[in-house]
Amino acid sequence: KSFLEVLFSNKKLLKDDEKCDEILGVLYNTIKQTFNLLDNLLYWARSQRGDIRYNPIKLDLNKIIDQNIELVYNNAKFKEISLIKEGSGEIFAYADSEMISAVIRNLLSNAVKFTNFGGIIKIGYKIENNAVKIYVSDNGVGISEDNLNKIFKIAYKHSTLGTNKETGTGLGLILCKEFVEKNNGTIDIESRKNQGTQISFELPLCED
Repeated sequence: KSFLEVLFSNKKLLKDDEKCDEILGVLYNTIKQTFNLLDNLLYWARSQRGDIRYNPIKLDLNKIIDQNIELVYNNAKFKEISLIKEGSGEIFAYADSEMISAVIRNLLSNAVKFTNFGGIIKIGYKIENNAVKIYVSDNGVGISEDNLNKIFKIAYKHSTLGTNKETGTGLGLILCKEFVEKNNGTIDIESRKNQGTQISFELPLCED
C-alpha cells in the first residue's frame, strides 16, 4: 500500500526506468509475502474450525515439490539465492495434496526469508525405513537453541524478521507440524545460529 501511494503521488518516478523497476520489484515481493501471511492465517483458522478435511491420495511428491519451487523462485532470485533440488523422478506418498503442498511452500518460503543474499537452499527427498523423507536446508541465519524449543508451540508464536526485513506471523511452522501429523508423519528441525537450518518431515511411502 505504501509503495503504491508513493507511485501515485510521484508520477515522475514512473519515468525513471531504474527507480521504477526497483520499486516494482520490492512491491512484487511485498505482495507475495503478504499473500503468504494471509494464506497461513486462513489455513490456521480453517484448521481450528475443523473445516480442512483430510483427503489422502497417492501423491507424486516430485511434482508437488516442483510446483512450490516455482512459487518461491522469483523471491529466491531477487535475493540471488541458489535454489537446488536434490532427487528426480516420481516418488509417491500416501498423503493429502493440499496439506503437503502448504507444508512444502511454507518450508521453502521460510528458507528464502532467513537466507542471506547469495545463499544456498536445498530441497530434496529420499526413502528411509519405508517412509519418504523430504527436507529443506539452508545456510541462513539459523535459530538459537532457546528459540528452537519454542518453534512448534502456539503459546510462544515465535516470529522474527527475515534477512531482507520480511515479516511473518509465526504460524507457518506450527501449521506445518499440524498438517504433517494429520498425514501420519513426523517433522524435525535442526539448526545452529548463523550456520543454517534443516527441516525435514516423513510421510508414509505409497508403493502400489
